[in-house]
Amino acid sequence: MSKVDATNGTYSGTNFDGRWTVLGEKLESVRTAFPAPLARTEATGCELTFWAKNAELTVTALRDGQLVGYLIVSPMQTDGAILAGDVGVRKEFRRQGIATAMYDFAEAVMQSRFLPCTPHSPYAEAFWSDRQRRQLNHDSPSPDHWIIQRFVRPAKAGEGEDVYEPWPGYDKAMTQPDAERALDECVRRWPDFEFRAHHVRVHEKIAADAIAKAQRITGKR
Repeated sequence: MSKVDATNGTYSGTNFDGRWTVLGEKLESVRTAFPAPLARTEATGCELTFWAKNAELTVTALRDGQLVGYLIVSPMQTDGAILAGDVGVRKEFRRQGIATAMYDFAEAVMQSRFLPCTPHSPYAEAFWSDRQRRQLNHDSPSPDHWIIQRFVRPAKAGEGEDVYEPWPGYDKAMTQPDAERALDECVRRWPDFEFRAHHVRVHEKIAADAIAKAQRITGKR
């Protein structure tokens, strides 16, 4: 027997208290196995923790010490993209952006995008359709956010493009004309390196901001 919520999605077993008791026990074993998690941040009123790629619970969301959400990343990848394994949010905490925050955080830490596993419920279909629509909108460049990047290495199979990193002192948002002048300056000052003026896309900025925030929070613990 299945129930249907307001968005026409079927409820999963994660709605039942017994399931969350088991998940709480699993979280304790994850804490023991990974005493130094990879990253932490705060979003949607929750503390998000990225434990490890191979942890039983990849990402957890706690509010006031209570486990309210979790995300498990599939060990398989497709063309460099992450496959979503299992995700759950307590029924009373749904529709607050917690699942989205966990996905965004995991993408920022892993520097890759999620692809939904199929088949999935009508509720999951609506979630992924909305998420992918928003990500397409985020992929448009911000008009005044250019930075200078240094070439690191050629792309590996499945990565899509060569790897660059922001160059210190030239990694703050600037206009295109300023970036062109900065690029000339970097080429003159460091002729042994290869540089580029990079037009930062919105999703790249979101990911970079999330990683920086996670590093600041982790450093305080």
